[in-house]
Amino acid sequence: MPKPDEKLNNLRLRLGLTISEMAAGIGMSATIFENRLYGNTKQSMFFYSDICEAYGVDIQYFTGDMTLEEAVKDSPIANALLKKEKSDENREKKRYDLKASRRKAGDRIRSRRKELGLTQTELANRAGVPTASVGSLEIGGRQLGTIVAGKLAPALEVDPLWLLYGEEEIPDSLGGRLLRTRQEQGITRKDLSARTGISCDTLSAIETKGHIPNQKRMDAIASALRVDPDWLEYGEKD
Repeated sequence: MPKPDEKLNNLRLRLGLTISEMAAGIGMSATIFENRLYGNTKQSMFFYSDICEAYGVDIQYFTGDMTLEEAVKDSPIANALLKKEKSDENREKKRYDLKASRRKAGDRIRSRRKELGLTQTELANRAGVPTASVGSLEIGGRQLGTIVAGKLAPALEVDPLWLLYGEEEIPDSLGGRLLRTRQEQGITRKDLSARTGISCDTLSAIETKGHIPNQKRMDAIASALRVDPDWLEYGEKD
């Protein structure tokens, strides 16, 4: 079983206090407190009682077999420190999640750019953004925002939501089904335009702006993608 002075030092560390801070809490100089902590001299129970009263610790930690965590469960300082530690952990998790999000968005930009056979400079010129921004986004050096995603998406022939969040965020709509099917088949918007005679701008409007094509164009798109026109327009049916 730890000696009282060892218990005291463990308590100090658990409360996140320096020797000077703990000494000040009971109105004692740091020098005297340190001598009592490390001087190997037996202290009166009044000394430990003062410590417990000052920091909201159960005296049974020193007089009995109570564990440190049990003894400090009602201590305001211990609970404040625990809250801060959890806050720091959550902050670190959010920071990690943000980094992961940046990397995933960068991977989507890079993979789609390569599918289209574009260099970073060519993509930047198409989208009207600096080449350095494209490079930084691809390596996860910066967060992809909605404004830049809106510029990159037409140049990459994808939905901005897909760039921002990934495949699972493509909506189950006519435009979403067209976009997902085209991507799954490795067909660029330019390729689909050549197959159907529908302009890239019109295809872009269908995929990203909710434009509904007439039946002739719907049939042409469905034929080029080898899917049922009704499924393309309405999705799964009961």
